[in-house]
Amino acid sequence: MVQEWADRRSEHEFLLDLLAEFRINEAQLQSDIAETKKAVDAADRWREGVAGSPGAAGGSTIDSYAASLNPARFDPLSGALRSLIDGGDLGLIRNRELRAALAGWDDRTQEQVITSVTVDMMRSMLMQFLIPEGTAAPAQALEADRLLLQVTYDQQLRLLGLLREIIEVLQKEAAA
Repeated sequence: MVQEWADRRSEHEFLLDLLAEFRINEAQLQSDIAETKKAVDAADRWREGVAGSPGAAGGSTIDSYAASLNPARFDPLSGALRSLIDGGDLGLIRNRELRAALAGWDDRTQEQVITSVTVDMMRSMLMQFLIPEGTAAPAQALEADRLLLQVTYDQQLRLLGLLREIIEVLQKEAAA
């Protein structure tokens, strides 16, 4: 009985720590999504600017290109979660759905990081086609660049959905 009380108290403390950590991650991811959306919009402006003036890159076109280079890369806090998992205390979380979501969170964030790195590498390879000697970029390369940015943006939105689901369950469990 005393051990059960101690386990519930430990679980509650972990839940509060996780909730605080995931709320910080939510704010960071929302900010990153806004930055990536700006990059997507800048890529659209760049593409429209280049299409409107083939053969020449004006100042606003260059500004749009520069802005499109900066999609944000989400780097979540994970101290409380790492402590819970590495300490072998994940079993203290009684809600199976929450345990599964927490156990899979790191994999989902790593998937997003790997995708971001891959997208960055692919965009780097496209650069030779996008700005050869200051001339307008081929439409296909511009479209490919825009699609790569969209992949990052869409993945960030999916991750935010998962993060919010975890926060919702954490809130319910912490309030119980």
